[in-house]
Amino acid sequence: MSAVKAEAEETGWATSLSHDEAVRAARIACIELNGFGGYMASLDLVHPQAVADVVASEAFAQLRQLSDVGQAEMFRDVLYHGTKAMKAAVATKVAPHISEFFSAKQEGAKNALEYAIRIIAEDGTSDSCALAIASLQQQLEQDTSLSFGFVLSLLAKLEPEAGCQRLLLETEDLSTAESRVNAINAFALVFGDRHSQRVPDLATIPEDRRVPLIKSLVLRAYQAVRRDEDVEHEGTYAPDLRDNAQDARSFLLDSLLNTKRPETLAAIHELAAQPEFAHMPDRLHQMAYEIAADMSDMSAHPLAAFQTLDRGGAFVPFDHRSLLTAMMTRLDSFEDDVLHAEDTPVEALRKLDQETDLRRFITNWLRGRDRGIFDFPQEAVVIEEKRPDIRFVPKAMKAYGTVELKRETWTIRELEKALTTQLVGQYLRHERCRAGCLLICMAKKRRWVHPVTHAHMDLQEVVSHLNTIASEIMASHPELHIVVKGIDYS
Repeated sequence: MSAVKAEAEETGWATSLSHDEAVRAARIACIELNGFGGYMASLDLVHPQAVADVVASEAFAQLRQLSDVGQAEMFRDVLYHGTKAMKAAVATKVAPHISEFFSAKQEGAKNALEYAIRIIAEDGTSDSCALAIASLQQQLEQDTSLSFGFVLSLLAKLEPEAGCQRLLLETEDLSTAESRVNAINAFALVFGDRHSQRVPDLATIPEDRRVPLIKSLVLRAYQAVRRDEDVEHEGTYAPDLRDNAQDARSFLLDSLLNTKRPETLAAIHELAAQPEFAHMPDRLHQMAYEIAADMSDMSAHPLAAFQTLDRGGAFVPFDHRSLLTAMMTRLDSFEDDVLHAEDTPVEALRKLDQETDLRRFITNWLRGRDRGIFDFPQEAVVIEEKRPDIRFVPKAMKAYGTVELKRETWTIRELEKALTTQLVGQYLRHERCRAGCLLICMAKKRRWVHPVTHAHMDLQEVVSHLNTIASEIMASHPELHIVVKGIDYS
C-alpha cells in the first residue's frame, strides 16, 4: 500500500498503468481500513472500469462471507468514499442477491444491508432498484431476525410510496398496547432519523397522490404516537425509539405543510376537525390560510418574458393562471376583429356550419397573429382518446391550455355537460393542462330555455350561468383555471 501511494504521487501515474496494473492497484487500495487508498480517485478517472469491477467484486465477496464474518465494511466504504461509478457497479452486482443479507444475524450484517440499500437508492439503475424492492417486500411477508420496521424503512428508502402504503396497512389496527408499540417503532424507524438524512424522499411521490398519502400518515402518526405520552427531557440525553417516533410525527406534519398544493388546504382543514388535533385546530386553520396566501401570490415575472413584452408587446405566459390570461386576450382580440374590424371576416364566418370548419378558421386566425409565443397544433389525443378543439401551447413553458368550441345549436344541458364532463373531466385532467375555456360561437339568433326555471335566456345569460358552474368547480379544484366565453356574430 505504501509503495503504491508513493508511486501515485508522480504526475500522470495512473495514465501509465495498463488495465491489469490498474486492477492490482485498485485491489491494494481496498486494504485501507477506512475508505480507499488516497490514489483511488485519480485511478478511477483513468481506469473507471477496472476500479468498478474490483470494488463490486470485493463487495460481493464480502456479502458471500457475511454469515460467517458478521460484517462487510466494503459497503460502508463505497457509500461514504466511493465514486458514482463505483456505487453503480456495486448496486448492479449486489441487487440480485439482497436476500443473502437476511440470513446473517449479526449487527454488522444489518448495517451492511442498510449501506447496500442506500447505495442502490442513490446510484442504482431502475432494474437494480426493482430487484431490491422485490426482495424487501418478500422479506416483509416472512419471519426474520430483522425488525419489521427496519425492513420497512429500507423499502421506503427505495420506493417511498410503496413503503408508506405498507406502513399504513400494518398500523391500521391500534386497538392493543402491543400493536401501538409496534406502530411507534415502525414510525420511528421509517421517519424518525431525519437529522441523518435517512428518511424517505416524499417529494418523489406523484403529485396527485402525495398529499392524500401524507395526510393519512400524519393522522396515523398522531393516533399511534400520542401527544399525552410524549417524553420530555431535561439536559443532555440519548434519544430512543419513542423520541424518534415524536420526530417522525413532526417530520410528517412539516412535510404536509411544506407541500404547497391546493389539496393541502383541504387536508389541513380535515385534520383540524379530528380529535387528535383538538389541541391546535386554530393553529392549523391559520397555517392553511398562510399557505393559501403564499400560493396566491403572483409568481415573479421572468426577465426573458418581460423583455419580450417590452420589445414586441407580446405577453409570455409563465404559469397556468397567466396562460389563461393570454388565451382570453387572444380570443377577445378575435372577437373584436370579427365584430369591429373594417375588413371583418364575419360574413365568411357565418357561412361555416360545421364546428370543425369553425375550429380551423379560428386556429388559422390565432396562428396568423401570433408573435412567436404559441404553437397551435392540430387536434392531439389526450386522456381516454378525447381530442380538444384548440390548443394553446406556449413555447416558453411545459404546459398548454385548451379551448372547447361549441355552436349555438347546443342546449344548456349539453353545454353544462361540455363544461363539466368534456372540458374539466377529460382535457383538464392532463397534468400539463390546467387552463381551459368553453367558447360558444353564435352565428344565428336564438334563445335558450333554462332547464329548471324554464326562463328564456340570451347568450350573455347562458355564459353567466356556465361561469357560475365554472367558479364552483374552481372552488373545489383551485389548481384549475376555467372561463366560459360567448361570441355573438349573428
